[in-house]
Amino acid sequence: MRLDELLTSYANAFSLPNHVVDLAREMLERLRRMGLSQGRNGETLVAAVLYIACKQSQHPVQLKDMLQRKKGFLKTLRKVSEALGYSTVADQRQSAQIFLRMVANKLGLEPYVEEAASILHRYGEHTHVAATAALYVAAAPSCSLTEVTKASGFSVVAICRRAKAIREKLWIQVKNSERGFGATSPALQPQAQQASRPASQQERV
Repeated sequence: MRLDELLTSYANAFSLPNHVVDLAREMLERLRRMGLSQGRNGETLVAAVLYIACKQSQHPVQLKDMLQRKKGFLKTLRKVSEALGYSTVADQRQSAQIFLRMVANKLGLEPYVEEAASILHRYGEHTHVAATAALYVAAAPSCSLTEVTKASGFSVVAICRRAKAIREKLWIQVKNSERGFGATSPALQPQAQQASRPASQQERV
């Protein structure tokens, strides 16, 4: 399906007004002239352009609705925003929260989303890898590191490093039954918690 036809299809699906569609069509034409429409997934590209047009026109649209359209939407959205000279449209916090929910849904960890979101907010880094690590910290031992790695696409090393940083910053105790993270290692526990032990216990450590 051609980009113009996809644009019309999406506009009808979201009941978008004509002025938003016209702006999106102008953006598509600019991308064509810049040679940036070639080699890209048409559905993702059109979704990104429509989202930007909605934001520029102050027409309400949910990022999560666009995310359901095609994998890779956020990456395309960032590139299109930069190419067209707009500020980054995809709010990092919202993007991280959505990614957290997506991973949780894949693993059946929906009950831990609220706690993971709280951890992510307190940690203060709104990236996808931090969101993944926050979910891992919140849900352990209900999920293994291998499961989280497969669901998120991030490496074991990346998740472990961020999970350790989260625990150290927020003083979160490592759960003894947690799998795949070396949970019994005192080095992974916040220094402040180790210091709070009685002196006799610290000597044995």
